Amino acid sequence: MIKRQSDPDTAGVEVGHRRLARLYAVLSQVNEAIVRTRDEQALFAEVCRIVAEQGEFPLAWIGLVKERAVVPAASCGPEAVYLAEIRVEVEGELGMGPTGTCIREDRPVVNDDFATNTNTAPWRQPALGHGFRASAAFPFHKDEKPIGALTLYAGRPGAFDPAQVGLLKALCADLSYALAAIADERRRSEAEQALRDSEARYRAFFENLQELVAVCEAVLDNNGKVADLLLLDANDRHLETFGLKREDVIGRRVSAVFGQEAVGEKLDLYSQVMATGRPISYENHFRGRVFSVTLFRIDGKTLAQTGTDITERRRAEEALRTAYAQLVEDDKRKNEFLAVLSHELRNPLAPIKNSLYILGRSALGSDQARRAQAVIARQVGHMGRLIDDLLDVSRVSQGKIQLQRRKLEFGQLVRRTVEDHRATYAAAGIQLDCKLASEPMWLTADSTRLAQVVGNLLGNAVKFTPRGGRVELTLEPQDRAALLCVRDTGVGMTAAVIERIFQPFVQAEETLDRSHGGLGIGLALVKGLVELHGGSVGAASEGPGRGAEFTIKLPLEDAPEQPTPAPHERPVSPRRILVIEDNVDAADSLKEALELSGHQVQVAYNGPEGITKARQFRPDVVLSDVGLPGMDGYQVARAFRADATLKTTFLVAITGYASPEDTQRATEAGFQRHLAKPLSLQALQDLLAAPEAGTRLFIGDEM
Repeated sequence: MIKRQSDPDTAGVEVGHRRLARLYAVLSQVNEAIVRTRDEQALFAEVCRIVAEQGEFPLAWIGLVKERAVVPAASCGPEAVYLAEIRVEVEGELGMGPTGTCIREDRPVVNDDFATNTNTAPWRQPALGHGFRASAAFPFHKDEKPIGALTLYAGRPGAFDPAQVGLLKALCADLSYALAAIADERRRSEAEQALRDSEARYRAFFENLQELVAVCEAVLDNNGKVADLLLLDANDRHLETFGLKREDVIGRRVSAVFGQEAVGEKLDLYSQVMATGRPISYENHFRGRVFSVTLFRIDGKTLAQTGTDITERRRAEEALRTAYAQLVEDDKRKNEFLAVLSHELRNPLAPIKNSLYILGRSALGSDQARRAQAVIARQVGHMGRLIDDLLDVSRVSQGKIQLQRRKLEFGQLVRRTVEDHRATYAAAGIQLDCKLASEPMWLTADSTRLAQVVGNLLGNAVKFTPRGGRVELTLEPQDRAALLCVRDTGVGMTAAVIERIFQPFVQAEETLDRSHGGLGIGLALVKGLVELHGGSVGAASEGPGRGAEFTIKLPLEDAPEQPTPAPHERPVSPRRILVIEDNVDAADSLKEALELSGHQVQVAYNGPEGITKARQFRPDVVLSDVGLPGMDGYQVARAFRADATLKTTFLVAITGYASPEDTQRATEAGFQRHLAKPLSLQALQDLLAAPEAGTRLFIGDEM
């Protein structure tokens, strides 16, 4: 049997039908890809793959417009390398081909044959080299504007018939729809994310505010007035301040959460803000704290209030006001003290000047001269005690008193101090009674400072007790403490005075004539010294004119196993002494006083003169003022230590600066001892009696 050849026209129709069937399958698969793909780039790649593989095209590519150029976004097919050899634009010569034209004119463009189509001249040779004979380009859109094209290549001329073009045009329409849907979904997703971000920012801002924030809905009565508030939201700061949990308060009325008092007095404020829309700020005192609150309207029924806890600020302001009042009071007392100090220091000057006048006109050793000397001694002693008390109260307040503690029997110290004051009491016409417990009371204490405490209490009592009055001192053990009481029948005190009687510069009675004298620092010094010993002080009075009682308590200790030997005086050997002092009277009088004790003394009135005289005189001891003009005492000491002939000299600093820091500075400069002004001649004699004061030091390799 002879097989009849197929009719060429019939065969072409069958090929066309198969191609259409493949394109229908391509369209179906592209729609499936559109449904499952929500990313533009992934969709472009999937469309190119489906079209190239299922449509049996050697190359399918999607290009996007970037300025003038059409840039490949996705491609698929065995001849995809072709894209690296060409450039496509929307305008100009490189825009005349099917791809550029379809985008520029927004229509499908079919190229039937690269060999004959003059518009494909720029790409003809590469296209033919890859076996391309025909191509078709289809625009697709975004926001109704062409943004790119799907371009297909075939291996035979005239490969794209109208039916295929229609299907491919529909494919690009679906692709445009998909791009619009993806853009809408992205915008919706971005809007939702922006909303979430906005809410998160709002929440972060809301929760991180240091202020207390609450948002409430106004609950109105029949007259449209605010009757209560419904709590809609509150930040963590608000909840933590009042110890609340969010789930327990949100959606509840404020009166139910905080009590009716939290809203009752402020309903008019709430109604006013709701009616006017104008914010109101006020101060709210609630549950023992103070809040600065601002109330404002958010919308027709919603109020918000922000609050700051200003309790500590108010306390600080109150403390500042109190401190200011105290400063004013302190300044007043300071001025009064300076006036009293001036009075007290001037008082001794008159008898001293009178006595000096008498001494200058009396025979040496006469009764007049001796009385004048006694007056001077008393008045200088009085001035010395005033200055010592003033310095001591300052040192106590600054913590610069250093106690010289040793074991002592308190009763003996009290008895000696009482006897020292009997003459004063007798002269004042005041009876002094002393009642001491029979058993010994042992303390580890500074005997000089405790004698000062007891003496100040006795001195205070005699000043404020009139002639014919009585003062009683008692000492007894009480709960492992020594209790000392000084009671008088004097002027007494008010309750206000008792509260501040132990403060510096306070006196129970302030009179113009200053008949009682004193600076008002004796009791402050008592308090400071007693507390340094671990004790306490107290004061009491039944009122003005009814006397006063002062008490001190000091902790007792067990008796020592062996009694402490009493110190004995050491004889003073004559010394060679150089005095360096710019105050001529002070220097010359000290020289004469030392010469009366048998010492050889020379005087220099400034630092350089002192160094020169020291090289000639070779003193055993140098007594140098620190506050010298020009070359001060510290520089003098350093010069002595740097001089090979003087560096072993025993150096003593004489100064009105007597704090521990001053002593340390003197030691660092080279002084071995430090004596405070006004100089105690007894303390100086004790120092000169010490063996080291008569022995020149050996420093370094010197022998």
